[in-house]
Amino acid sequence: MEMDPIASVEESDTTDEVFDRAIWKDKQEILQTFEMSEPLLKNWRKDGKIRMRKYNKKYFYHIKDAEALFQQKHKKKEWYYKWPISWPWTVFWPVAGLVLLMPANSFEKLFSLSVLLLIAVPSDIIIRLRKRRQKK
Repeated sequence: MEMDPIASVEESDTTDEVFDRAIWKDKQEILQTFEMSEPLLKNWRKDGKIRMRKYNKKYFYHIKDAEALFQQKHKKKEWYYKWPISWPWTVFWPVAGLVLLMPANSFEKLFSLSVLLLIAVPSDIIIRLRKRRQKK
């Protein structure tokens, strides 16, 4: 019985656990269950993120570790803001509507809208860049 456990020594003492199909699944079962690629599973194994045992040239993986890693990889992304658009644009559109309704000539309205855009556009770009940096 050839056994090369990467799990702790205490776990490798019980040989019955190797064949417990509820706990240990082979590579093909893990790949099909979680719909992942073989290189991803290999990287998890190399990085020590998933417990693995080798028996008769076949790898068996701990199902709980694979499930936890899969859920961690596919968790829902949180929004930075609950509102779907950034706050400068939320402020710009109502104010632009008020500017268009105010009694003034077209040059004053155009100037007022351009000032609002000069504030909204750069601040929106800055917010998006900060979000992108936070993701990395």
